[in-house]
Amino acid sequence: MKLTVESVHYEPGSTIATAIGVDENGQRWHFAGDWRPMRDVAEALKAGEDVKVDVESWQIMGKA
Repeated sequence: MKLTVESVHYEPGSTIATAIGVDENGQRWHFAGDWRPMRDVAEALKAGEDVKVDVESWQIMGKA
């Protein structure tokens, strides 16, 4: 599922980060991923970039 990321949350020392993204239909989804690429996504968002990710079904935690 392709999502445009709205926000990322991760705790220092944790191996997992969570995020909220919006699909092409406008539905918001809560998903999880490895903290390292998610940290990069968070930095890109902070820099004002529009970030799109391809999320696997097992990463989806539910509707946000």
